[in-house]
Amino acid sequence: MGGRDRHRPYRQRLGAHGEDRAADWYGLPAEAVTAAKQRRLRTLAARFLAEHPPVDGSAARSIRFDVVAVTGSTIDVIEAAF
Repeated sequence: MGGRDRHRPYRQRLGAHGEDRAADWYGLPAEAVTAAKQRRLRTLAARFLAEHPPVDGSAARSIRFDVVAVTGSTIDVIEAAF
C-alpha cells in the first residue's frame, strides 16, 4: 500500500482497488465497488496499518483509496474514490 519519499514521513497512505470487465454488459467496473466492499477495504487497510506502522514511527495523516476501472482496453483511475 502506497509509497513515500525517503526523506519525508508519510503524509498519506494510498490504497488502490481494481475492477475489470471485458465489456460493460454487467455494468461499469467502478459500480462493482459497493458500500459493503468499501467497508471491507477500509477495515483491511486499518488492520494492515496497525500491523505494519511506518518504519520511521510517524503516523499516516490520511488514507486515500483510488479505484482503477478497466473495460476492454480502457483504463480509468478514480482518485480519492472513497
